[in-house]
Order: sequence, then structure tokens, then C-alpha cells
Amino acid sequence: MHLLERQQQLATLAQGFTEARAGAGKLILIAGEAGLGKSALVEQFVADTRRHARILWGACDALDTPRALGPVHEIAAQTSVLDGRTVPADESRDWLFGALFAQLVPPQRATVVVLEDVHWADESTLDFFRFIGRRIQRTGALLIATYRDEELSPIHPFRLALGELTGRHVIRMRLAPLSAAAVGEMAKNSGWNSALLHQITGGNPFFVSEALACPGERVPETVRDAVLARLMRCSAAARDLAELVSIAENATAVLKYAPLAAKEATRLGAHRQAVAHLSAALHYHDSLPGALQAEYFERHAKECSLTNQPARAIVSGEQALDLWRLEGNIEAQARVLNFLTPEYRTSGDKVGANKSSVDAIALLEPLAPSIHLAMAYGARCRLAANRGMEHDAVDFGTRALGLALEFGDKITETLALSNIGTASVIAGDGARLALDRGDWAGAAQILFELSQTVEHVPVQRVPSRATLALLRIRRGDPGADDLLNEVYDLAMSMDEPERVGRITAARAEQAWYRGRAGLKSRGRCR
Repeated sequence: MHLLERQQQLATLAQGFTEARAGAGKLILIAGEAGLGKSALVEQFVADTRRHARILWGACDALDTPRALGPVHEIAAQTSVLDGRTVPADESRDWLFGALFAQLVPPQRATVVVLEDVHWADESTLDFFRFIGRRIQRTGALLIATYRDEELSPIHPFRLALGELTGRHVIRMRLAPLSAAAVGEMAKNSGWNSALLHQITGGNPFFVSEALACPGERVPETVRDAVLARLMRCSAAARDLAELVSIAENATAVLKYAPLAAKEATRLGAHRQAVAHLSAALHYHDSLPGALQAEYFERHAKECSLTNQPARAIVSGEQALDLWRLEGNIEAQARVLNFLTPEYRTSGDKVGANKSSVDAIALLEPLAPSIHLAMAYGARCRLAANRGMEHDAVDFGTRALGLALEFGDKITETLALSNIGTASVIAGDGARLALDRGDWAGAAQILFELSQTVEHVPVQRVPSRATLALLRIRRGDPGADDLLNEVYDLAMSMDEPERVGRITAARAEQAWYRGRAGLKSRGRCR
């Protein structure tokens, strides 16, 4: 069987096996969406390698409740470990892990272990994957794991396992869709317009093959069933979004239903879905009245903020601000400026945060006192508190509190009291608490999970990187200098005592560990 545009991946697999046979085992991780040919690639490699190696194959299944150690038992059954028996009832899984590891160590025959669809693995199978993956370099085996990376959420257990497995013995590859030329080669003499086929299928080999096998059908039943099967495993909100995307070229329908769907998603707390719905509507924003465009961009900005996407929030917020200016709506302009102030700060844009805060107050102070002005004062108070400017924080907080009391706005009153009395909560403190308690493993896990968020922004990066640097310093791990240098300039540009202090304290502790306490050091770590 000839696989199009997969020769480089086959060569990588062959090289990995060559090194494994020489006693330097390898772990190869193959990622790709469904239908891109992960199984076909592995099957081709196994066919080419079978005469030189023992093949052990286990597969994870998309079951509501995955079989505990199901793939591991499949692999064990193909060895002499069990000798036709099940795992003894009085033995733990550690016995099984150890016995299988012994099967991979020389002088045993060179082995290829395949673990398919690990994104569906149960926790015990993932533990086996970790166990073997951390030791594979001491074996004569090549461990191949395939998975669908698009099905891994930021907190998926397999993503944590992936983060733990690093080093030269770990090789990652991600399969890409076929090019238009490759689809044209597959469609040769089929009667299909190859360019249209590539556009419809997106270069997915499974979709291309099924379309070619069912001439005359726009969507083959096999493709339809595969798509529906994947869709049914998604949340209700995701299914609604897929249905919306299926009509994205129908501007009238999108503009009618997408904002309504976004409003419902917001009500239910599904803010990522709200972002997606509003993004679909904004694709056609030019056909809307100016005020409605401004409203949708402002809603989109707020939903992006709630999903930790400040860069997108700022872009949409700035567009909303420009549109409200054209409409001459002062209060709306001030509202968006108040929104943008913390977004700029979160992104590390000190100048932008200052300007938006000052501009909002400048717009509203010439007008009659209002709750909008109270909100502008409150935003200025928060900004001052974050920068350690207690006098300004109390001044503007007091102004906000006075107006809130005058207009009976309990929300603004509560925020004003909070801003006067406390500094803002800084992202990353959960990991620092675990570190200070001596829970190094817990701190490492929290920092890893934080790094998997959609957009790890400057206001989070400084404290989390400083904490990770401290973790490495205290454990004696390498790389602390690189982490501290990475965020040194960023912390200084933000000019907030909380962040500058974090970096300074971390560098001081590092100097103490090196026996350099008391020595003067300026700028980056050396």
C-alpha cells in the first residue's frame, strides 16, 4: 500500500526503530484528527518492520466507561507474561507493569508496541503509558502512541501525561491533511473535479477515499455516520454550534440566529460558545446598522474577556469604541473604555491602560454626575491599587463610592469598597501557596494546568513563571535563569510592585542558593 505524503513520517518511524534495536528505546507520539490516517501510517510501518520485530498492539475504545487496563491486557496477552492466565487476584497492577517492562529490555527481541487512540484511555492505562514512557530509553523497544489532539481539553488527563514525557527519546509528529496535489492523484480518472473534492473534504484522507468510493453521492453514508458519531460525543452547545456553522454562508440566517444563540449561551455560562456565535455574526457586520455593530463587538469583547482571551477582547473593544464614537454615544464610549482598562493592563500595556482610564473620566466629568462616572472612577481605583498607588486608589475609590451611594447602585458600591480595601487577586498565587507548603508536585501540576489555558497573558505569566523558577531553584532543576530572564523585562514594563517584587525575590533566593547573598546584581540573571 502506498501512502501519499507520509514518507517523511515513515522514515522517522524507521529511524526510531533502528535506534531502539541498538538499545536506545524511543517513544513516538502521533497526533491528528480523525480520518487523517494515523492507523494507516502505523499499519504500513508495522508491515514493513514485522520481519525484524515482535509487534504488540493494544487499542483504547470510545466506551462510556473505558475498560480498566483493557489495552494493557491486550498487549500482555500477546506475550508470555500471563501464559494464558489473567492477572493473579493477589497481585497489583505494578506486577503487570514490571513484567511487561521486562519483556522490552534486552536481551529480549526488538519490539514495537502500539497503543492506539490514547485519548480514550482509562486512568490505569495512562499510568502504564507514563510508566513505560519514562523508561523506554532503557529498552530495545519502540512505543508508538496515537491520539486525536483536537479531543484533548486543557485539563484532559492525557494532556498532563504528555507534559510529563519529554527528552530526546520522545518524538512528536502531527499528521497534516493531504495537499490539493495528493487529492488530485487519488482522484485521477474518477470523474471528480479534484479541486472541488479537496475543498469539500479539507484533504482528510478518509473523507476523500469514501467520496471516491461512492460516486454520485454528495455526502457518503459512511462519512455522514462518522461525523454524526463524533458530534454525538460533544456537548449540546457544541452540537448547536456545529449546526450553526453548517449555514455560515447564509448571512440572513446567521445574523438572525447567532446573536440569539450567543445570548442564551451567555445566560447558561457557556462563554466560549457565545464567542463562537458572535464571531459568526460579526463576519457579516458590515450589513448591520452602526449601533448594532457596536453592540455586537462590545458583547464579543466581553465574552472574550470571560474566556481569558484579552488580545481578542481588546481588538473587538477597540472596534466597538470606534463605532460608538461615530454614533456620538458618550456613555457607551466611556463604558467600553472602562472595560478596556483592565484588558490593557492584563496584556501588559501600561500606556493603553492609563489612556483608556483617563479618557473615560475626561468624557464623563463635564456631564452631570452619573453611575457611569462612578464606574470610571472605580476602574481608575483598581488600576492605582494594582500599581501600589494607595493614595490614588483611595481617592478614586472614595469618589466611586460616593456616587454609588448617591444613585443607590449596590454593585458599584460593593466594587468600590472592595477596591479601597484590597489589592487585586494575582493569578498564579495558588501554585505559590503549594510551593511554600513544600508540595512541589502539587505546584508543578497547578503551573502545568495554568499553562494550558487558552491565552497565558502577561499578568499571569510573570507570577507563574517566577513560581516555576522558584520550584526549579528549590529542586535543583535546570532552567531557572531562562524563566527569570523571560519575564524580567515584562515585569519591569508593567511597573507594578507585585510583579517586580516577585521577580526580585526569586532572583534573591537564587543568589542565596548560589552563595551569592549580599552581592549586587542588576538586570538579567548571569
